[in-house]
Amino acid sequence: FWTYRTGRPASASEAGAALRALHESAEHYLGFLRSFDPRPEALRVADLVGGEAGQILRDAASRLTPPALPQQAIHGDAHFENVLAGGVWQDFDEACFGPREWDIACMIHRWAVFGELEPEMRTALAAYGAYDLEAVEALQPLVVLGIAAWGSLAPLIGESSPRTAHRLEWLRRH
Repeated sequence: FWTYRTGRPASASEAGAALRALHESAEHYLGFLRSFDPRPEALRVADLVGGEAGQILRDAASRLTPPALPQQAIHGDAHFENVLAGGVWQDFDEACFGPREWDIACMIHRWAVFGELEPEMRTALAAYGAYDLEAVEALQPLVVLGIAAWGSLAPLIGESSPRTAHRLEWLRRH
């Protein structure tokens, strides 16, 4: 489906412009892709992990509703570690059918949840160009739900995921 490449990461400006180019080139793709909606998977993970984490995931999945937005093929996991210099996107295993703003919400996730990389995110957003800020804000809790669900699985395989606790608490508050 895709080939993993190594190389220098893209600059924030390259990442934003490359995401816009990816969206424009994928706009007319009509093949099958899964839905971007993380709620069904989060509910399955909640059943696996149980406890407080499972309850937070269940509550969020029940409470959150994706906004009605135009959908198309999108990357699905658009963050800086997945785009190389020259605007080469990779790691397409999360490619899905959803709103463009999902990818933008993914890209700025670390800023929105952890307060990290604000200058880089602002640069990437400026390079991306016009987007629906309200849609990005509405999708951010769903992005966090998807990431927190996956992170909640780490203890089941003997790994820790310290940022997951922060994401779960963020979900509880939003």
